[in-house]
Amino acid sequence: MIRLLQQDNRIMKIIFAVIIGLAAITMVITLVPGIFDNASTSDSTVYATVREPGFFGRTIGESTPIKAVEVNQLAARQLQQQHLPEALMPYLLPRAGQILVQRAILKHEADRMNLQVSDEDLRRELRTGPFAQYLFPNGNYIGDDAYTGAGSVIKDDVPDGALAVSQNEQRNIEGFAEQKTEESE
Repeated sequence: MIRLLQQDNRIMKIIFAVIIGLAAITMVITLVPGIFDNASTSDSTVYATVREPGFFGRTIGESTPIKAVEVNQLAARQLQQQHLPEALMPYLLPRAGQILVQRAILKHEADRMNLQVSDEDLRRELRTGPFAQYLFPNGNYIGDDAYTGAGSVIKDDVPDGALAVSQNEQRNIEGFAEQKTEESE
């Protein structure tokens, strides 16, 4: 290759210079972040933008903006659920943003692969998946806004709004959720 360039062949040198120039331009285009971003990403209300993968995804593909408001809401909800002090909010914001970005990426991939889930598929996964023991103890349904007593072995379905207590036999206390809501107000 070097001997080819050492010869006085201008056409070969021009072709080689064009190839090196295109390689350098391609590297700059792909390695410089934000070079093809449109004006909508400079919006301060957008935390991140998830796009389709590849070159065409960056320029003409579908994009999903992750709003800063959504990130703040998720971080505040996590703060409240975990009973953490407000001072920890700056530490929860990046994690909340990461969670929302990952959800958007998974949604894009599922849409690209035309994945769909039926109610029966979801029900089966919830009954047999990793959280089945919490959602369906011993395969029994715990109703909406229903509670189980600590240490209770649930043998039957628990109706909506009831408290299931079992020492020897399971006993359902109807209307427990309503009473609990009235007491807390």
